[in-house]
Amino acid sequence: MTAPSPNTRIDPYSIFSGASSYQGLATEGPHPWRDLAPEDVYPCLLVLMPHYEALPVGRLAKDETACAVLLERLRRWAGEQGLRGIAFEYLAPEAAPLTNALRTAGWPVVEFAARCDLHVTWSDFDGYLGTLSSRRRVRVRRELRALAESGVRVATR
Repeated sequence: MTAPSPNTRIDPYSIFSGASSYQGLATEGPHPWRDLAPEDVYPCLLVLMPHYEALPVGRLAKDETACAVLLERLRRWAGEQGLRGIAFEYLAPEAAPLTNALRTAGWPVVEFAARCDLHVTWSDFDGYLGTLSSRRRVRVRRELRALAESGVRVATR
């Protein structure tokens, strides 16, 4: 990444500086980039897989020593490329060997929840809509109208 992303849920600077705390991201910190300006960490290598998750893959994925070697090589490569920051985001529980290697190498690790629970307090779709902000309700109704106009039938089973 060459600069902060407008998507503060994946933007490393927003998350690691604490600017995304209002969204419930890393509210307790630590915020290792709190005292840094964006230009201190960008360009930045963001390691993130689809669906907001990161974990090592391959036959050595569970080998902490191999993960440590990966980190050292990645740090060297990033320096050669002129990158100022490296961020692994949304490390899945299966990434424990990588997380341990990060800690051992002295990289700051910011813990996120691996799941969240949505308490269902409504009994039907209208009740669900009532829990949303008025702006979001308008958007959902607009999306439902567009689906209906396109011939898509939405039903509850």
